[in-house]
Amino acid sequence: MNKITMAPLPSAIGEACVFQLTDQLSNLGRHSLDLLLAFGA
Repeated sequence: MNKITMAPLPSAIGEACVFQLTDQLSNLGRHSLDLLLAFGA
């Protein structure tokens, strides 16, 4: 654990988390749109 420099870690983890969250949100948006279209049709 000490081998890894701690300074860049939080920002890297934050970027990864934000990327994952936005990816999940876009996937959710796509799925909900598909569901809405499927139920609306």
